[in-house]
Amino acid sequence: MSLESALNAWNGKTLDDLESIYRQFYREPDFAGQVIALLTQKQQRGASWLLKTHLENHFDLSSELVMTVFKSLSLAKQWQTQLNLLQCLPFLHPYPEQKKAALVAFLKHTLSSRHKWVRVWGYHGVYELAKDFPEVMDESFAGLKENRRSTSEDASSQSFQLDFGDSN
Repeated sequence: MSLESALNAWNGKTLDDLESIYRQFYREPDFAGQVIALLTQKQQRGASWLLKTHLENHFDLSSELVMTVFKSLSLAKQWQTQLNLLQCLPFLHPYPEQKKAALVAFLKHTLSSRHKWVRVWGYHGVYELAKDFPEVMDESFAGLKENRRSTSEDASSQSFQLDFGDSN
């Protein structure tokens, strides 16, 4: 059975099955390349988890494979895939200059996700991006600090209104 076949057979839910797939295939010579190729296919959710696990187990990627991961960011449609790819970012330094714009676009997209953990890891992704490209904070994410302040002020205001309303 191939890696692609194993991911096709995965029910999309059971982590134990993904762990079993990882144990079965991670020693293959081109495992990372196979997984990364699947990031643009229907198996992207499982493939992104396998990539994250592989990186967490201290395997490195060639600069060509890192480039391919960055190319796939715009195709990550499922929130679980986005989350897994965000969790891969700390392992992909140095980021390729020519993929900076793609990463900025991906991060901006994740910061507006309706899924809390994608947003949280999106902020961490901005931090990771700033390690390699500090200028991007002023160029692309200058509003983050102001947005955070505005959001917390709105939350305080809403909280006050709720407390005030409950006291009547």
